[in-house]
Amino acid sequence: MSVMRLLALTAAALAAVACGSTSSSRPTGGASLPSRVCAVKVYFAPGAARARELVVESRLRASEHVARVTFLSKRIALRIMRKKYPALVKSLPYNPLPDALLVTPKPGDVAAVREEIRRAHYAGVDKVGRAAPPCRG
Repeated sequence: MSVMRLLALTAAALAAVACGSTSSSRPTGGASLPSRVCAVKVYFAPGAARARELVVESRLRASEHVARVTFLSKRIALRIMRKKYPALVKSLPYNPLPDALLVTPKPGDVAAVREEIRRAHYAGVDKVGRAAPPCRG
């Protein structure tokens, strides 16, 4: 599989997986995130230490602008992708998805949450995605 195709599949997978959140703070059992709520996506760098991920998660939970933080492991993300897009996933040579956090802002605090994450320059964070589905505030 070409590198470009793998990157395209990874981008599609990230977009598909991170479009929702759940009432649980740690999806571990099922392979879906049933309810769609506004969530800012925080993607960790490949190989980021779990300890660093926990620090970021803890700090975001303590933020006055954050209502909920949901951890989405790369393993669960791949399960969701297999369920939603089996044709895309079956050709992947390995799991290219990163661990991620879905951060649900308090009403009207979307911009504040994104700015807070960017300003913090958290170790291990690779990218901060747009809020999904599109949110107000």
